[in-house]
Order: sequence, then C-alpha cells, then structure tokens
Amino acid sequence: MLHQGTRAQARLQEMGIDEPKIRRELQTDGFSVVHGFLSEEIRRGVGMACNTIIDKMLESMASENKPIMMEPGAGTLSKKLLSMHKQYPEDSPKYFSSELHVKGMYDVFLHPDAIDLGMDLTGCEELRLCAGYRVNMHYPRDEPKKAYQIGHLDRFGKYLDLEPDALHKALGYPNKRRRAVGLWAPIAPNTENGASITVYTASHLLGALSCSTSPQGDMQLDTSVVQDCKRETIALTAGDMLVYHPWLVVEKPTFQPLDDQVGFSIDWMYQDTAAGEALDVPAHVVRSLVDMDREIQEEEEWIELQEVAQS
Repeated sequence: MLHQGTRAQARLQEMGIDEPKIRRELQTDGFSVVHGFLSEEIRRGVGMACNTIIDKMLESMASENKPIMMEPGAGTLSKKLLSMHKQYPEDSPKYFSSELHVKGMYDVFLHPDAIDLGMDLTGCEELRLCAGYRVNMHYPRDEPKKAYQIGHLDRFGKYLDLEPDALHKALGYPNKRRRAVGLWAPIAPNTENGASITVYTASHLLGALSCSTSPQGDMQLDTSVVQDCKRETIALTAGDMLVYHPWLVVEKPTFQPLDDQVGFSIDWMYQDTAAGEALDVPAHVVRSLVDMDREIQEEEEWIELQEVAQS
C-alpha cells in the first residue's frame, strides 16, 4: 500500500510537477518556481470573483456619496480599479482577503495539486489554509519595494509581533521539518515575464528575523542582516507559481508594464494543523487524513465561510 506522501508525489508527477526538485530547492534556496501552474480558466475565475467584489464596493461608495466617474473603457476590472484609485485613493483596495469567499476562488485555494504539494512538503496528517490568503492589487507607480518575511505578517498584512520561538513552532525551524509552505502566483496581466519578485536566496536559513514596525503597522526589515545572501529577481508569467519557505526574505513584487492597468497576484499559505496551536489565527482545513468531515470539500462550503473569515 502506498504511503500518502508517495501517492501525492505520484499525482504531482503526472501533472508535470517535480516534487523532489521543489523539495531540494526549498531546502537549499528557500524557494522554487512551478511554471504554468494556474490554468487560464482558473485565472479567469479569479478575475470574475474580483469583478463581483469591486462592483459591490462601487455600489457601496455610490450610496455614501462617493460616485466614481469611470475612465474611458472602464468596463474591465483593471479600469474600474484605476478609476477608483485616481479619485478616491484612500478607498481603493490594496488586496482582498475575507471577501474572497465567493465563486471562483475555491479552485485556487482548494486546488488539489497545491494541497498535494502542501501535504507532501509538510508531511502532515492535516493541512489548513492559513488566514491571510489574498488577491493583491499592484497599481501603476506603486510604493517602493520593501523587504519582508511573509511568516511575520498577520491576516491583514501587518507585522505579527510574536517571539521568534513562537513563530518557529508555528511555521517551522530552518533546516528542520517544514510546518508551512507559502505560494505566490501572478494572475494578470498575461504577458511573458510580466511580473517579477525579488528574493534573497537562502535567507530562510536565518529563521524569523527581528523586525520593527512603521507607524502604519507595516513590517520593516533591516536588509543588512541578509547582505550575505544572493539578491536575485525572478521573472514570472501569469499562472506561474513561486513556492517558498515562510522565512524567505522577499521584496514587494513588481509588474511591467503598468501604465494603464493594474497587476494582480495571489498569495496563500498552507500549514500543518498540529502546529497551528502556536499561532492563534483563523484557518480552514483543506485536507485531513484524520477526519475527512473537517475538510472543505465543496465550493458552497467555501462561500458559506465568509462570515467566519470576516469575524
């Protein structure tokens, strides 16, 4: 009888995903790239989901006497966001998170191959989707890039002020069993090498680094601590996916060109449920070898969880 990990590896291999290579690169570099992971159909579903959310936001703003004068050709999601961003920059969203319990997002966060990968890389019996799953908006002439560790961020993208030992128990120690694995994928625009993310190779081996916060609660990392790590920029096309260790130091992604459109990306993290007790944040079970009834198994279940996510 095949072990769960062996079965997952076999399924991933059938899909052209080289799990042993990803495992090696995560160990040595802290990241690995899987090309063409999210299909065009799934990316289109994400766009439709975001369009639904934006339309609700526009209706709400109109009811608050904040009507949006649409830019020419503003029927597209990108144009709607640009119109909002120019007229009411303080109200324009930087990301969606708890709003994502809508049709179209289940296929990303409950992607069977992504879950197989998460189960295999953590070696756990039960895997959960951590709070903080997001669709990010990247506007033209966006704020300068900054370095951060995703493992230090809470569900709202702010600095999680916990002792390093607590963070290590929740998300894993360097060079020991992984407790969590992060995923990031550009969604649009669909141009070759249209998105890029800068990483500090092997910085995950330093573990959870000491950080400070800005007055807005944003994480501030002194990059001198990673000066011995190779800084390299990884170019990706829509649908490619970066698999990374939670302690990898990265910089805010960039999208080119972005003269008249908004870039979109998704990031999410899977975690061993057994380690989740060390990090008291909401999460959803996506695969369980202990009790299948704990799993989210249908899109309707995902949609019904919106009230939980927003609590």
